Amino acid sequence: MSLFIHVPRTGLPCVTDPERASRAMADLRERSMASSDPDLVEWVRAITDDPAGRRLLEAIFSNSPFLTGCALAEIPLLMQVLTRGPDSTFGRMIDRIKDELGKEPAQDRLMRELRQSRRHAALVAAIADITGHWPLERVTHALSDFADAAL
Repeated sequence: MSLFIHVPRTGLPCVTDPERASRAMADLRERSMASSDPDLVEWVRAITDDPAGRRLLEAIFSNSPFLTGCALAEIPLLMQVLTRGPDSTFGRMIDRIKDELGKEPAQDRLMRELRQSRRHAALVAAIADITGHWPLERVTHALSDFADAAL
C-alpha cells in the first residue's frame, strides 16, 4: 500500500510500549472489521501489513494514549490523513467548521462537534508533525487556524 505522506525510515518516536502498540493494532483491525465499509477494512489490513504504515501506527499507539484514542475512534479520518495528506484533510476540517458549524443553532451540538473537531485537528497535526510532513511553524499555524475557526 502506498501512503500519501512519506513515513520516514528513521526519526519516528521510539516504540516505548510494544504491548500497548500491539493491543491498539489489534483493536484497529477489530474496529475496522465491525464497520460496514469494505474499503476501510481493506485499508486497515493494508496499512497494518505495510512496514512504513506499521512503524507509524506503532509509534503513535505506543506513545500517546490520547492520539491512540483519536485514531481508533476516527478510523476514517486516520485513513483520510494518510491517503490524502494532512493539508487536504486539515483544510476540509477548517472549511467544515467555518461553513457548517458556524451556522449550528443548537449550543450542545455545536460544543460536541467542536470537541470532536479538536480531536481531529490534534490527530492530523500530530501525524503531519511526527512524519516531518509539516515543519513546526506549519503545525503552529494549523493549530492557530483551528482556534480561529472554532471562535
